[in-house]
Amino acid sequence: MPNYGGMVVHRQLRVDSTPAVRKEGSEIPNVSLDDSPIIRRLGALETYQIALQTLDLIRSNVVSCRFALPKRLVPAARHCDLVNEFERAVARVVLAHPHMQVGIASAKTSTPSWVRLDRIDLGKAIKWQTVKGDHDAFQKELQQTLNREADTRFTKFRVEPGWRIRVLRSEADTSFIEILLMFNHTHLDGVSCKNFYRELLTHLHASDSGLHNSSRSSNHPSLSNHILTLLPASALAASLPPPPEYMLPFPVDPTAFEHFFKQEVQTPSSQYPRNVPAHAHWAPIQLASPDTVPFRSRIRTMIFPASIARELVQACRKQGATLTALLHGIALVSLAPLSEFVAKADAFAFLTPMNIRRYLPSLYSEGRNGCVKKELNMETAMGN
Repeated sequence: MPNYGGMVVHRQLRVDSTPAVRKEGSEIPNVSLDDSPIIRRLGALETYQIALQTLDLIRSNVVSCRFALPKRLVPAARHCDLVNEFERAVARVVLAHPHMQVGIASAKTSTPSWVRLDRIDLGKAIKWQTVKGDHDAFQKELQQTLNREADTRFTKFRVEPGWRIRVLRSEADTSFIEILLMFNHTHLDGVSCKNFYRELLTHLHASDSGLHNSSRSSNHPSLSNHILTLLPASALAASLPPPPEYMLPFPVDPTAFEHFFKQEVQTPSSQYPRNVPAHAHWAPIQLASPDTVPFRSRIRTMIFPASIARELVQACRKQGATLTALLHGIALVSLAPLSEFVAKADAFAFLTPMNIRRYLPSLYSEGRNGCVKKELNMETAMGN
């Protein structure tokens, strides 16, 4: 039986679940720009997300997981075998999902486009680190790495994929690995990360069970010396899903549009309404220089067993709420008594993201006059 096991850690919320992995990053692949054809233009939501990146309003999203290793890979002497198996598993997942194989051309313009990458150097995309010391030292390093990676920007949009991985391993306890996945929200979303971990675990299980023949997997047809050769442009163009708005109409209420146009478009910033208590009138924070940012992320980790997580979710559902709403409420209760906040803001407003995958059709039309029908499994697809 496969021996990989894990604990999902999304942002700072840990919940026992199906094993998963954490990815993080550093530099990534060298790519021939002349051989990187345009696949398609970014959609509305995709363009919005890349704008947040280029304006430095968002830097990195981090999802982390812990994997228990099979006994044969626990000894430190087998570390090279572990690295090779992990790389092969990552390669198989990447080759199955177009959004993990593309860069973004003209990211700082109004017409950004998905562009094919020729190859990815997994030796650079996946960084391994051995942490010296006991359990406390490992947890401290993990926390510092989470904070550091949350503040590390994606900048080489054209020649690098929108993800990177860091793997931490304890010198004192080699029975597990901590994996951090950092991703550009233009490429992936939270559900994509869950799918990535599940598929990665599947391939690791198959490797541990011998389902991936060792003689063949050591010479993966698209992976050589850590270099992963990606799909040709034609195959990538045919498999990259269209933007959500091409698959499902998103009607805009006329009243809402009129309000948006008057408030957000026609109103000069100097005349922007100041009588809404929930508006952050003390914003925006002006940075002296993009290279000397005086702010940094401070991430805190909460650990609780799966049984408590299930009880929390059930309690939220009884109240017609979600776990996200509960966290918003906790944050509000925590911030409200702070005099320095209350003095500047009379109210707080929270926004909750919504997963629209459930509304997207599994069968969509493509091509002139919508004559080409394609299928897309929204439960397993990666993208945003």
